[in-house]
Amino acid sequence: MKPREFPILVVGSARGQIEHDLIIGALKTVLNSLPELRIIYAPRHIEGADALAEQLQIELGTVARRSKNESGPIILLDTYGELAQTYGLSDIAIIGGGFDNLGGQNLLQPMEAGVPVIRGSHFQNFQWIVDEAGEAEGVFVANSATEIASKTLELLSQELKRAELGGNAKAFVKSHKGASAVYAARVLKVAKLVQKSQSKSKKKS
Repeated sequence: MKPREFPILVVGSARGQIEHDLIIGALKTVLNSLPELRIIYAPRHIEGADALAEQLQIELGTVARRSKNESGPIILLDTYGELAQTYGLSDIAIIGGGFDNLGGQNLLQPMEAGVPVIRGSHFQNFQWIVDEAGEAEGVFVANSATEIASKTLELLSQELKRAELGGNAKAFVKSHKGASAVYAARVLKVAKLVQKSQSKSKKKS
């Protein structure tokens, strides 16, 4: 397969003006150093796509909208149901929900696609993932536009390292598949034991 001539970055599930400002500021810096970069920007809520498209246009240049079947170096993914498959096209991902105190978004989709991830520090809604997945699995924390831009440029300059991190991320997700079923089975087992214990207590009384 012919090597791709340009890197691709996906911004996934960014939401709120604070996050958009932070991420777009970082991307502006990255594009100054890496103008060949292609960006797919997927907001968490597409209801504000018009305002976001205008902001991207002003800050980053010409923006193509997926909902209009447009194409270009910067694509606003203002449609539903396409983000997961988009991660498979990317070299790295910036995941929103955690740069502002919004609880984070699920990191497993880009990780399953073998993509290193940059996230913010506010990921309390997905605590078990952030507790177990760190830099060895390709998950990096950034808390400012400068940090996001720096880590993005670092990762994009290290093709072999990205491949290693992507492999680790995939392995992490694979090792945790079925975890929900296991936890549910354990909860059910405990519930049955409690129910059994309560039944015995009622009989004695």
